[in-house]
Amino acid sequence: MTDVNILYHVYISLALICLVISLTARNYPKKLWIYFLAVFVTDVYMYYGYPYVQYNIHAIAMAFYSLFFLWYYREVFSRRVFKMVFSIGVLISVICLFSISNPYDIKIIGLLISSFISLPLLWFHKEIKEINQNKITDKNLFWVSSGMIMWVTFFIFKMIPLYFLYTEDRRFLLEIDLIFQYVNIIFYFILLKSLFCKV
Repeated sequence: MTDVNILYHVYISLALICLVISLTARNYPKKLWIYFLAVFVTDVYMYYGYPYVQYNIHAIAMAFYSLFFLWYYREVFSRRVFKMVFSIGVLISVICLFSISNPYDIKIIGLLISSFISLPLLWFHKEIKEINQNKITDKNLFWVSSGMIMWVTFFIFKMIPLYFLYTEDRRFLLEIDLIFQYVNIIFYFILLKSLFCKV
């Protein structure tokens, strides 16, 4: 078994653990299990099913992740603004999915990157402006936001040179992918930590 295969199984096991904990935790008010379920189904299918079916669902998954976190971070918006922003997000997602030429089209990647950067930063901005009694590190969204910013930073460095490296230096691309597997594992450890926050 290669290093990438081992790291994949560590990562998908972590995603499954996060899914189970988020489903069974009684005092956990968030609905992060929806995201973990989508990740688990997507990545298990892409690892085991894609070689036989040859249908890549990453574009659909990226659109879903963007919309999910837009909903998950709805508290950073007023109700009226959230409805408008979410409707625009759905429209953009549909347009992207129907206009892309491949699952890793820049439009769908841009949608994921913009949501994974803007939503955590909006939450941090809101936290800085508002005064409350709860420590920021006690809050679920602190860990989710920190993890998302870390993850999307490495995701950008992986995806920007993707097509160039695929044709010019595939070995280096594999090394970047290996590093990204470690980042995924760290991200899910951070998300696991967030599941034990009550706020």
